[in-house]
Amino acid sequence: MFKRTQRSRIKERWKYTAKNSIWRVILSDEGFFICEDRDKDKRDVCFFCIEQQTGKILWKDLQFEEKWWIGIEAVHQKYVFFHEYATPDMPDHKKVHAFDLLTAKDLWHNLDEKYLFAANESVYTCKDLFERRIFHERDIANGEVRKEVDAEYISTVMKSVPEPNLPIAFPSITHPLNAKDEKAKRAMEKAVSKAKNVTFIEFLEHNGLYIVGFYDNLSAIPDRPQLVQYLVIIDSRNDAVIYNEVIASDVNAPIPDTFFCSGNNLFLVKDKKTLTALEMLL
Repeated sequence: MFKRTQRSRIKERWKYTAKNSIWRVILSDEGFFICEDRDKDKRDVCFFCIEQQTGKILWKDLQFEEKWWIGIEAVHQKYVFFHEYATPDMPDHKKVHAFDLLTAKDLWHNLDEKYLFAANESVYTCKDLFERRIFHERDIANGEVRKEVDAEYISTVMKSVPEPNLPIAFPSITHPLNAKDEKAKRAMEKAVSKAKNVTFIEFLEHNGLYIVGFYDNLSAIPDRPQLVQYLVIIDSRNDAVIYNEVIASDVNAPIPDTFFCSGNNLFLVKDKKTLTALEMLL
């Protein structure tokens, strides 16, 4: 057990538990999380949106006629786009479903073309024909065609779109031997010191803290792993462990990016279904 003074440095701000499993968490530049909640057994998916700072639920239980083969395509400004799949066994996307990010209001659909990207107040789509592709620039608010464009125009506009600069930091998959310095190496070694069989390590240095996520395989059967996922936070100034929790148990395979940081907050998915915001008090 850790001292209360150490534990108090990590404060839970909010949490939201999904119905089933959280598969994806997308952060918008407006400060909202748009998430997929999937039931693998029933082949059913719904979507929800949470305000990043407060945990306020803007909307949830958004579903489509297509119950499984659908996902979040992109988020741009106050719009969120969803896609379906060309075929269940192929990753190519089809169709465009546009919704208001704040209200989940159904704005427009295009069932013949697929989403390429959005820029300013336009969204660009294409239709694949047998020997060629047709490109359109559309009004982002209603999906109406502004003009047909060619591939060169699409390429030019795409190059002009700035890279997203979201205030978010994800961990990297690593190993203590690959640590950039001796302190980071010691932190990773300390985090996993009591594990029996470490199979996967993620590491993130953020605001003076070393954040280590790893899986410990408790199974003695090689082809039947039984993984437990831990999250350990170590103060880089004094090597003190200030947080050590199991965030998933009895997992069959490692899942990357189940935690990330933004500002003084650490966001993580616990037990595959609870999105949790922790404030890291410095």
